[in-house]
Amino acid sequence: MQQFLACEPRLSEAIELYESIGFEVHLQPVIPGEIDAECKVCYEIEPDRYKTIYTRSKKVKVLED
Repeated sequence: MQQFLACEPRLSEAIELYESIGFEVHLQPVIPGEIDAECKVCYEIEPDRYKTIYTRSKKVKVLED
């Protein structure tokens, strides 16, 4: 599930928070043309600085007897 865009230091804080409550975290680079925001200047100037945070529940392996 897509959560939000972030850069440091909030990016690391968000990753730590999501992982601490049991989520897997995946980061994707920001694609400026796909951002639906009023102001896109920061994303266009420094696209590598920002990441989109995706999360999902951790899969639990069930052991069979």
